[in-house]
Amino acid sequence: MLINTKFAQRLSRFLSTPIHTLPTPITVRGFDGQSRQAANRYIILHLRVDGRKQYNVPMVLLDTGYQDLILGRTWFDQQNVQLNPRLRQLVWPATTSRSPELVKVRYHDPEILKSRPINPDHQADADRRNQAINEEQEDSLLSVGAVDRSPSPPTPQILKRKLSPASSTRSSEYWDRQNNLRMMNEALAGVKPPQPSVRRPKTIKLDLPPVNIAAISITGYRRNL
Repeated sequence: MLINTKFAQRLSRFLSTPIHTLPTPITVRGFDGQSRQAANRYIILHLRVDGRKQYNVPMVLLDTGYQDLILGRTWFDQQNVQLNPRLRQLVWPATTSRSPELVKVRYHDPEILKSRPINPDHQADADRRNQAINEEQEDSLLSVGAVDRSPSPPTPQILKRKLSPASSTRSSEYWDRQNNLRMMNEALAGVKPPQPSVRRPKTIKLDLPPVNIAAISITGYRRNL
C-alpha cells in the first residue's frame, strides 16, 4: 500500500503519528514497469474502505503524483476483493462484512491538512508585538541592575560543639552495659549492693491550742481561740 509523501507528512503532523524508517530500502516499479523509485520510510495508520476497518496498516511513502493513496494488487489479493468496473464498486467476499459502528466517526476535509498561507499583515503585527515584549524585558533588567543594593549583613552561623571520640562513642547503651557488668561482679564477689536510703517525711511540731472539731460554727471556732 502506497501513500503520497506530502500527504503522509501532513497526516503525521495532524494525527501526531511518527514516520518510521524501513530497515532495508525497497525499489518500487511504476505502472509502466520502467520507472523505479526507492522507498525507505513508512507510516502506520488505520484504514477504512467501503465500511470495512483495518487497523495498524503499514503504508510506504512514495511520490504517487496526484493520488494520495494507492491500494496495490497485493492488498486486493490479501483481502480477496474484486473490482466491478461496470458498477464502479468493490465486490467483497461474504465472510467480510461491514465493521460495526461502535463510535461516531468524524470525517474531515483533506483540505484542513494543508498549511494555510501566512497573512503578511498578521505576521508583521506578531513581529512588532514580540519586539515590544523583548524591549520591555531588557528595560526591566537594566532597571534592576541599576538599583544600589547595600551589602546585606552576614548570616549568623550556628557553631556546633565538637564531641570527643570517647564521649561520642559512649552512648547510654555503653553505660548500661558497664553498670550491668559491675553489678554482676559484685554479686559474684558476695558484695551486697548498697540499699537505697528511704526518705521519711518530716514532722513539723506546732504548738497549737486544742480545738473541738465538733464545733464547726463560727461561734465555736472563736470560743476555742
